[in-house]
Amino acid sequence: MKIFNEQHEMFRQAVRAFVQKEVEPHVDEWEEVGQIPKSIWPRMGALGFLGVEYDEKYGGGGADFLTTAVLCEEAARSRCAAFAMALGVHTDMASPHLYWTGSEALKEKYLPGICRGAQLTAIAVTEPGGGSTWRPSGRAPPGTAATTC
Repeated sequence: MKIFNEQHEMFRQAVRAFVQKEVEPHVDEWEEVGQIPKSIWPRMGALGFLGVEYDEKYGGGGADFLTTAVLCEEAARSRCAAFAMALGVHTDMASPHLYWTGSEALKEKYLPGICRGAQLTAIAVTEPGGGSTWRPSGRAPPGTAATTC
């Protein structure tokens, strides 16, 4: 059974070429300074690598989930976990909340910049009994309302 079609493979080749040219040569430098340059995001946006599943009216590619899977696979080949994870957070963890549940006004305001790489997304999560208030003892620090696991 074949999972990916010809379009997926063409997209794979484009992402792979980008990663080989724009990411792999810089991995050691990025790791040393602890930062991925912001300039990488608009280049990915211009190539259509951001918001691949989002509607074209917002600057997305209107593609399917398998296209995103290809993007993630090829990002992981970069040897830079930070790059692959940052890309995954931007495209599959943070911005989808806006795309699927945001008002039309918010989508029109933010999604084009997200798809272009002009605006970066992030996510913060907290969990009762976990996250920064969790302690191996199961007791939360004084003054917090965390529960034990």
